[in-house]
Amino acid sequence: MLKISFALIYGLLFFFGIHFFDSSSKQNNSSAIVKIDTLRNAGFWPGELQVKNFTSGDLTPSPACLAVAATGEVYVGVDKIGSLGKTPKKGYILKLIDKDHDGKVDVSTQFAMVDNPRGIISLGNKVYVLHTVFSPETGKATGMDLVVFEDKDNDGVADGPSSP
Repeated sequence: MLKISFALIYGLLFFFGIHFFDSSSKQNNSSAIVKIDTLRNAGFWPGELQVKNFTSGDLTPSPACLAVAATGEVYVGVDKIGSLGKTPKKGYILKLIDKDHDGKVDVSTQFAMVDNPRGIISLGNKVYVLHTVFSPETGKATGMDLVVFEDKDNDGVADGPSSP
């Protein structure tokens, strides 16, 4: 009988202890998220800092990654299939330019087609892209690849297929 009583007491303490710590950690996490959420704290930003929308959801419907070139162009990896990589041929890289420096996109070009873009680095006329590779036979994601696109004629579009 004593063994059953101890087991019951330990079980109850364990259950209520887990419940107590679990609910208190959720409260702490949510308050931490509020503190680091920059949009909610916009009132505390310096007065000279202005935050504007650079692009719209129509132009960049599902941004997955971005890079800013040293010359100011913004490259956005758009992934319309999400993080699970269900089907290929729905991703691309957009090149966005603000010509008059008003904080809004003036020129946009589809720089390159690429599945599931996940990282971009712009260096001169080269754009390095980390993306998912799909098997031509099965159509399923098989891994990631780091490739480079070039735009030697500066027309805003990659000059051809990517190089490894």
